[in-house]
Amino acid sequence: MRACLAVLLAAGIGALITVHAVQMQVGRAEDLGEPVRVDLKGHPGCPDENGFFAEMRARTTRVRRPNTGEKARTFKVSIKQVGGKSVGELTIPGAAKRSISGDSCGEVVSALAFIAALSIDPNASSTPVASTTISASVTSSTPVISSASVVASVSASASAAPPLPSAKPKTDDARLRWSGGVGVTLVAAQNPSLVLATPVHFEGSYERPSLFSPSARLSFVLIGKGGLNETPVGRAYFRWTYAALDGCPVRWSPVRTITMRPCAGMEGGTLAGGGLLIGLARNETRPWLAARAYGRIDWTFLDTLTVEMQIGGVVPLTRDRFVFDPATLIYQAPIVMPFAGLGLGVRFP
Repeated sequence: MRACLAVLLAAGIGALITVHAVQMQVGRAEDLGEPVRVDLKGHPGCPDENGFFAEMRARTTRVRRPNTGEKARTFKVSIKQVGGKSVGELTIPGAAKRSISGDSCGEVVSALAFIAALSIDPNASSTPVASTTISASVTSSTPVISSASVVASVSASASAAPPLPSAKPKTDDARLRWSGGVGVTLVAAQNPSLVLATPVHFEGSYERPSLFSPSARLSFVLIGKGGLNETPVGRAYFRWTYAALDGCPVRWSPVRTITMRPCAGMEGGTLAGGGLLIGLARNETRPWLAARAYGRIDWTFLDTLTVEMQIGGVVPLTRDRFVFDPATLIYQAPIVMPFAGLGLGVRFP
């Protein structure tokens, strides 16, 4: 079984190396930023799509022009003159519309570009672009404004989301996602042998563009007749059946499709044992309670499927002794039970 654990760990590490190699190829385009398109309709004197994109690019490096035929997020911008002022509306895919009014069209474009940049990069700069940056796409009469006037021009319309704070406008990228999956785990529950677990899990995660992106996972685990303990008196088998509830408070993504989470939780259920090849054998079922902690790496592909790898340990809180009469110890859970596993899951939008 130790050889099985080594094979499982080697397979997991090999899979991650392969994923990293693929990500190095795919990630070259991602490193240049997310592809975006701009559909801008403005009144005379307004910057065009190139001017809007230049404003976004000046605030974040995580945007780029799409290649021919490449899918890209499209930002729709509409700017009209109302009562001597420019009133602009920004439509972000999958988020609420934003409305802003200002004394000039350039003022409105600068503020809307800032909001668009924040929807992609929460750390986008609030410093407005210099006038030379968009001179090719803005007429000389278009004024360039300061950060203070951009903030002052932001106002929430009746159909828009709540007003934006001056330093870090609120974005609508956070969402709740559900997932489920199955896996295979090797647990060092019976030294020196290993036992095979088959967990089934359901998970809810609150995904945000920040490190604090908590998730909770409920798992159901069966370890069937793990390890046959043999003594001079006779043989015995053991079976664990339990549920586990884990919390993963933070999430870190080195690239868009790979996430890493530290997790901890509790598991509770039963541990059943029985004798074999012994006269008058009696089966016993005892409560099982344990704490656990582990690290998890997820690779998401096709935006819905995930492959995950876990490495961690379980600390039993109940350590009942199973004996053959009169006093032959056949099993007691170790103080720490290391484990490693692989899993396949499906995410739901």
